[in-house]
Amino acid sequence: MLGEMVNGNRLLCRLEAVRDTPDGPRAVCNANGHLRELPIHPDVDFKRLKSIQSWEYVAVNEQVVVGFWCDDPYLFDNALGSVVEFKGHKDRDKHLICVGHGPEERVVALAPSLWESDLVPSCRLVLQRDNAHHAISVVPAEHAQSHFEVPIDRIHTRLEDLAGVDEIAGQMLEDILLRIFREDLRDQFDLDPLKGILLYSRPGMGKTALMRAIAFWLHEHSEPLGFDVVLYVVKPNQTKSMWHGEDARIVREELWEAIRARQTLPRDRALVQLVVFDEIDSLGKRGGAGEHVHSAAHTDSLEALLVEMDGMVQQDPADGPPAHVLCAGMTNRPDRVDEACKRPGRFDLVIPMPEVDRDSAEDVMAIYARGTSLPWFLHDEEQTGVAEEELRSRILRPTLAHVFPAVVLRYKTDTQRSIDVTAGKILENAHYKDAMNRAKK
Repeated sequence: MLGEMVNGNRLLCRLEAVRDTPDGPRAVCNANGHLRELPIHPDVDFKRLKSIQSWEYVAVNEQVVVGFWCDDPYLFDNALGSVVEFKGHKDRDKHLICVGHGPEERVVALAPSLWESDLVPSCRLVLQRDNAHHAISVVPAEHAQSHFEVPIDRIHTRLEDLAGVDEIAGQMLEDILLRIFREDLRDQFDLDPLKGILLYSRPGMGKTALMRAIAFWLHEHSEPLGFDVVLYVVKPNQTKSMWHGEDARIVREELWEAIRARQTLPRDRALVQLVVFDEIDSLGKRGGAGEHVHSAAHTDSLEALLVEMDGMVQQDPADGPPAHVLCAGMTNRPDRVDEACKRPGRFDLVIPMPEVDRDSAEDVMAIYARGTSLPWFLHDEEQTGVAEEELRSRILRPTLAHVFPAVVLRYKTDTQRSIDVTAGKILENAHYKDAMNRAKK
């Protein structure tokens, strides 16, 4: 008869508590937001009833608890809500804890499955979706990442694949290794730790390719140098939101909390977290002398970033292998980058991308000429797999010597006036519009 009742007309309710009364144990159930004290059918496993989790249900028929709907993975997956940070215990006996949810703190109850969990301030918990006063799961430490984190092994750009950047690539790597890893030399010469790099140029000069190559070089040399590398990429306006205060929250919680959570993972060697901001000027510029800002909300993400980079709380060397956060910003408009970003301890290593001269243009062309299937006309016949040095000396170098000073392109302006631009000007500026503007002047 009980099976017929369970499979028939029943109502699924949340079990809030089990009470002992003179008439026997009673179940306090939540039915559509209303609490009801209901009797329990004698055939129901009372021990199992008391161990039911907050996201599971009991079956009620004719105002009597007659069964369960639990042990279903779907119930748990569907109950997962927002992620919060564990702050501390409020009342251990009642299993009450304090959690941080954005700028506010709240008190929530631990689900019975978490009563024996060893919670520390670096833990992140998941609240129940339809009852944010219950914490029902701990986020596994190995999942401490965000959507800004990029698998660095998917990058395949090497420094040897680039041309004309040897000098600044060497400068960047020297500063990274000297001001981050070689603490003995850093202290000996009283150098400040490196926290940020600002890379700027006109469009199309290879900033993104250079940062990809730097990230790959660090990853490729992480094993012999004894550190791990994690890459985060923040795209233009990815920290912006239409909601007030959300910009700063994205930087604090979705980016920097993921960085801190990664630092808490067990490791046996140093950690480098490279955070790349593409078009960093999109974060905004604060108002100052001669500057006009339409709304302070436009710079919320910028101010949150500067606060996080300064960091009131520094890592204790006794905590284990060090963790280094290195931010790299790229921009076509360095004048739009807030001056506060360039102060010491922020993006203070400011590097301009080099101009393209005839030698670097030859190097760029040599990269494209390396293909083994690309035919070249030599010795009165087509050949493939020609040695690079032969291509340089017999084809690229003589060609560039003639092409650079020669007028090879003619543009028409809006008024139909002809403008002549040399190939050298185009290659030097790496952007034909800028070359046209220079020629017009």
